[in-house]
Amino acid sequence: MEKINVFKNASFYLLTTFIGGIFPLITLPVFTSYISIEDFGIFSIAQVYSFFVCGIANFGLTIIFEREFFEYSNKKQLSKLFYSIIVFVSSLLLFFGIMTLILKEILSIFFFKSESYQNFIFLSFVSVGIGSLKHYFLIYFKNKKDAKSFAFYSIIDVVLLYCIAMFMVIFLKLGIYAIIYGQFFGSVLVLILLLVRFSKIFDFNFDKKILLKALKLSFPLTPKI
Repeated sequence: MEKINVFKNASFYLLTTFIGGIFPLITLPVFTSYISIEDFGIFSIAQVYSFFVCGIANFGLTIIFEREFFEYSNKKQLSKLFYSIIVFVSSLLLFFGIMTLILKEILSIFFFKSESYQNFIFLSFVSVGIGSLKHYFLIYFKNKKDAKSFAFYSIIDVVLLYCIAMFMVIFLKLGIYAIIYGQFFGSVLVLILLLVRFSKIFDFNFDKKILLKALKLSFPLTPKI
């Protein structure tokens, strides 16, 4: 029975990897027909900025949550660890999001030598920030050996991103903004689904002591993120 479960879980993870790899390959010819190389370069730079700042905002806590997960066998204690980290990271993301919004004109000029991409870089940050929050929910499923849920939400995320982006680039002619909007709306919808699901798994609990312990462990890891 255990071998069957291992095989079943492995199949879900392989399916997730396959879907995550095949969609970019299928859609790439379409995107390159509507989006210039220069615009892809702008997208890449905006993503680098977003991932860098979101990495700082996450404070190395993704690693700590995964590592400390099994130290909290009690469901209430685990909910405290989970929600304490989510609240802290969300607060930092909100702070950096506000700073990005205030400085978006300066950032656009600095990175792109133009004021035209202010909203683009802000949307990129928001999309990546939401994506970084989703990672904690997926770690929970992975550590609980719930491969089916992990695969379901991961695949929905990919499908929504590329379907929304394809629609916007082909029919709305939004160019490179189509990918950002796909990333944004896809992430928001999946995060809402995850929040609804977790409201049935955990009661909201915040614990300052547990958070401080996690931060002490995560601080040395932050520069490596």
